[in-house]
Amino acid sequence: MQSVWESSENHSKRYITIAGFGLLGLLSFFAGFYQDAITTRLILMLLLACLASLFVMIPDRWALRLMFLYLSFEGMAKLLTGYNPVIHVGMDLLMLVLTAKCFILLVVRKRNFPQHYPPLVGLFILHFIWFFIQFANPNTLGIVPSLAAAKIYITMNLLFAYGFYLANDPKELEIFFYPWIIGAVVNIALGLYQAHIGPLSVLGLSPSYAWVLQKYEGYAFRPFGTSSQPGGAGMFVQLSFMFVLYFVLSKGPAIKRLLLAAIIPLGIMLLLFCQVRVLLFKIIIGTSIFVFLNVFYLQGRARRRLLIGIPTIAGLMLVSMPFLTQFWLTARDENVLAMERTLSVFDVQRIRESRSGTLDRIITFAKMVPFGAGLSRTGSAGEVFAKKTTEKESDPFLRGVLFTDNFWASTIADIGIPGSFILTLIVLIILLRAFRGIRECADSQTRLLQITLFSSLVMLMFGAWGSEAILYNPEAAFFWFFGGAAQRIRIWPFEKFE
Repeated sequence: MQSVWESSENHSKRYITIAGFGLLGLLSFFAGFYQDAITTRLILMLLLACLASLFVMIPDRWALRLMFLYLSFEGMAKLLTGYNPVIHVGMDLLMLVLTAKCFILLVVRKRNFPQHYPPLVGLFILHFIWFFIQFANPNTLGIVPSLAAAKIYITMNLLFAYGFYLANDPKELEIFFYPWIIGAVVNIALGLYQAHIGPLSVLGLSPSYAWVLQKYEGYAFRPFGTSSQPGGAGMFVQLSFMFVLYFVLSKGPAIKRLLLAAIIPLGIMLLLFCQVRVLLFKIIIGTSIFVFLNVFYLQGRARRRLLIGIPTIAGLMLVSMPFLTQFWLTARDENVLAMERTLSVFDVQRIRESRSGTLDRIITFAKMVPFGAGLSRTGSAGEVFAKKTTEKESDPFLRGVLFTDNFWASTIADIGIPGSFILTLIVLIILLRAFRGIRECADSQTRLLQITLFSSLVMLMFGAWGSEAILYNPEAAFFWFFGGAAQRIRIWPFEKFE
């Protein structure tokens, strides 16, 4: 995947293009001081256009790193623009721009096609074909709602190929960790500030925050961070958690490892206020897998670093958590309720009762719509087209938004049992191949990297029973990209290719 930037195109045209879009970006920035003339919505749309244009000119690997960084702020941009439809699909538009660039380079410019294809290409093609077959589903809402579902089942899946091709070596792959860690640090800082101040920290930013908070009336306030959902700040802590452990336990400057280790207690503190219990559960599961596999597979210095690093992190937690807890609990009485709800994740009976209807819901969807209820009837897309479903449907079962709150319930409702089976098979094979790759790594550092990716991927799927898991960003982008990278690491010792 050679980029335009790396090719021998006419330099003057490139510089003119860069200067033009750079000027557009500056105009967008300075327009922020004149809110009466140009709205925040227009400013963000102009910045998105600049970012998309930049993607055409820089190497693919840096375009993706910027894309992951953008993903950390996309949720906030949605709320600030009142769910502007362009911003709402901003990540997908950037992905399509990048893919179109690669297509033009390979087909129109006749660059050499890669000699090696990612694994599971056949299954992915079958998944895409079945998705488009759903356009002819008798229950379809139409072309536009069906195309909107590509956000869930097509665009982010393409990242699997990018992860496979761009993970050329350990250092190159490690740089892909940093956008997620940066996103986590920003969300920790902003989320803890919001937890300290309360709802007033967000209500003045946009009316959309008040509208979203209405759904959680009666619950303790959940910090948004830079996400679009209450408690969403904890999502970025979860996604970066294994990466932080990886750097703390790897070779590197002591000051860097110490600073990264400080993220852990602050991140856990934020999770306690987010009240999204599944996030804390997944981190516990992922960390347990990470530690167990490292103890089992690592040898020599790598194992010694692990045996020193894990107790050090635990000690840091024991020392810092009482002070952090006291500070935030005394700031707002409501934070006590938030922490109690999050810690109820250890109340097995309570969790079992809260998820008692999940299996029945899956069975109901399988019986009522075995080949799918039509695309865009679940999740945020279902809310957008809820009015249309209410007016169109005579069947009470299909009216309004189909509540799923489960990966398999959601996929069966959207693409039917066959589509759900294909997607589940792809996910399971990705995890199996990633696990097998641990034994095939050539050295301890590469094995630690593979264990980090495997633990992260498994961690996400452990939440599939109580959420839609990898169907929505940022988890979708994370899973498919690093799922592809995990397939590449296992062949590093044997071949290199561009």
